[in-house]
Amino acid sequence: ETDNKGTQNRNHISNALIESFLTESFQLNCGFKSFEAALLVLRIAKAVDCRLQGLEVEQFFNLLDSIVRKGINSKSFEGRTVISIEGLEGSGKSTLLHNLQKGCPQIKVYNEGTIAIVSRMKELFLGLPQPINQAFEFLCHYITAHDIICTDPTSPDGISNVVFVIEGYYHHHCCSSICDNVSGEADVHHVFSNAFEWPLDLPRPDLVLFLTLPTNIRLKRLQHTM
Repeated sequence: ETDNKGTQNRNHISNALIESFLTESFQLNCGFKSFEAALLVLRIAKAVDCRLQGLEVEQFFNLLDSIVRKGINSKSFEGRTVISIEGLEGSGKSTLLHNLQKGCPQIKVYNEGTIAIVSRMKELFLGLPQPINQAFEFLCHYITAHDIICTDPTSPDGISNVVFVIEGYYHHHCCSSICDNVSGEADVHHVFSNAFEWPLDLPRPDLVLFLTLPTNIRLKRLQHTM
């Protein structure tokens, strides 16, 4: 029994160990700023945590390796029209995209459920220490970008081009990372300015739309969806 507990302790990463490493190496309070930095964190986690084993996990890491081989940078969306839809929960992002898709077959929407392997891995990473989950969430944006880059931009009619619309791209991740590391108004002044900078190698969308609604209306909308 003691041996089993010892093995479990060795195989499960301690939150404190990972957070200490990330804070010193990648300034976690500013979030990740490159694909390589976040991928390194997941590789370390995979090497020592028994929860990151199995065929599906291997397929996920193979996908990340294929992104490395293909190469990706901030200008990789060139030749495609990419729009990011941002906003707080209940602001109408999903409703807008649903209506757009009904009226415009040339629109291809990306959300949390679009890429199957990402959806399946999400639950696993939610159960891991926060820094590892943040690295996973950050890399998911590159997976979305990679899928867009690999998709033929010509619409089914062969005349016009597909418009790629992402529900919640890097802006959402950036805000979440800052909120996770700011406990009050005083901490806001200690957030480094580079926390708001775009990652070095993440493709940039052509347009970012931020949807907003009064708080009382947003909360009512959320209640109806629960």
